Amino acid sequence: MDFKKLILSISFLSSLFVLNINAKEISNSQKVVMLLEKAFTKNQDRSVLKYVSDKKYIQHNLYAKDQKDGLIAYLDYLSTKDIETKVIRVFEDENYVIAQTLSREDNTYMHIIDIFRFENCLIVEHWDNIQTIKNKDLINGLPTKVLNKNSTKNNKNLIKKYIHDKIIKDNTYIKNHMILANGEFVLSVSEIKQSNINYALYELFYIENKNIKKVWKIKEKILAKKNWQNNNSKF
Repeated sequence: MDFKKLILSISFLSSLFVLNINAKEISNSQKVVMLLEKAFTKNQDRSVLKYVSDKKYIQHNLYAKDQKDGLIAYLDYLSTKDIETKVIRVFEDENYVIAQTLSREDNTYMHIIDIFRFENCLIVEHWDNIQTIKNKDLINGLPTKVLNKNSTKNNKNLIKKYIHDKIIKDNTYIKNHMILANGEFVLSVSEIKQSNINYALYELFYIENKNIKKVWKIKEKILAKKNWQNNNSKF
């Protein structure tokens, strides 16, 4: 190998090393924020789809098709709309990232909670719950960042007991599917039934001094199975 080719090879390997280091420097939470705020807007920046696995993407939004191609098709559908997405709160529980967002479509505001599961630094699974709100300040007014990570275990246990008691005492609660937490924030994902209609209920708790100070709730009707765009269920 001549000197010029050697230099080019070293330069190429160095660039790969730098890209790998930069990828590791970006947290999973940062990837989720970029995906939501850049791709789910009127002027879609799809470069952030690099954080979604090409090999596996399990979709639980029943209005979207499965895999990465399904996500791209869903973005194609949204591309005709005037939308804007702002992440209000984001936190991690091991390989899960939970994002609470405010989304605007024209003059309609929606409160959304997304859950993303990661494998090898890439998104491989997604759940969400969406509800239209009249007051866009509904999800503001309290801390947006985790302040005390050491409280995670106690706060998660507090909500586990709270939901367990709900299931026993409240006949609308069918099943709890997931509880995720970091510090003061705990998300519970449950299935409920009201007036013979099944709903997904996301409850995001803010815990302060071992007490529930605030609960943000999103209740979304579960789509009839014949209309599902994927076979993964809401949960």
